[in-house]
Formats: sequence, C-alpha cells, structure tokens
Amino acid sequence: MPLRSSEMVPSTASRVIIRVEHFTASHLSGLLYNPYLDVIERFRDILDLTNKLDAMFDAISYPQANMSYRSFQLPRKGNSPRKGNSPRKGSSPAPPAKPRDKPSLAQAEYIRRLDKDVFLVHVQFRQNADWQGTIKWAGQQEERRFHSTLEMLKIMDAALQQNHPEPANPDTLE
Repeated sequence: MPLRSSEMVPSTASRVIIRVEHFTASHLSGLLYNPYLDVIERFRDILDLTNKLDAMFDAISYPQANMSYRSFQLPRKGNSPRKGNSPRKGSSPAPPAKPRDKPSLAQAEYIRRLDKDVFLVHVQFRQNADWQGTIKWAGQQEERRFHSTLEMLKIMDAALQQNHPEPANPDTLE
C-alpha cells in the first residue's frame, strides 16, 4: 500500500539542534529541538539524549531503523519475537507523528541561536542498530560525518572540551 503524499516525511525531519547548557567532565545536559516537529525536549545526560533522539526518529518513522533493538526484557503477550533482527517483511511504517504543542517563540529562538555549544545533527541512516549522518558544530562552523552514535558523541565531547577546558587537578598522579 503506497503512502499518500500527506504521509511522506521529508529528509530534513531527522535534523535536530542540540544546545548543550551544562558541560563538566564529559557530562552534558541541555535541550534538543526538532524543527520538523517543532518540539523542544530537555535531556539530562548522554543516555537521555540518545533515547530521546531515537524516540523522536521512531515517532516520525524516519530514518527507518533496519534492525530491532535487543533487550533483556521478555516480549509482551501477543508480541511474538521476530526471527533475526530485521523488520517484518511487507510491514508498512507507522504513520508520521503529528507535531505536538508548539514551543513559545522565545524558546525556539533560544534553541536556534547558534553559539559555541550548539550542534546541528542530521541522522541520515539508522543501520546496524546505530546512526550515521553529519554533525555541524555551530560555534566553529565545522561539519563532520559520523558512522556511529558513539562517534557522534565523541565529536561533540571533543568540541565541548575545547570550549570548556578542565582545570588541572592537583590530586591526580602524573
């Protein structure tokens, strides 16, 4: 069954603006904004950031994941486990999410204001239970490709450490 044009999701839907508000010792927190959904979400740490981004991509079904995540949880009643980790053949994607309540103009402007701790992330693929795409560091106008979620996080961490050098700790051994 083909998708109607109103259900199609543009490739720009997977672009997200990440504003890091607090960064210490590789711990970060802040806000993420998806212009397609016009939704602002607060994240507390790296795991919260990746979970919220993944849920956002799942909500709009773009980019579609080519694998199911494994977990220690047993499947719910009525949900039979799939053989392998690939999506069911012939299954149609979930309809795109509808934009939720819009953030205030002031909130959206705060997120969009590009400074040293803002990253523009475009996840183009979700293959092998991971993300691939580009990340642009707005503070330096530098763009890098990443081939995994870990690589994206390491690029962000290196940029943030450059902006927020940690003071020398006299308690560490040399």
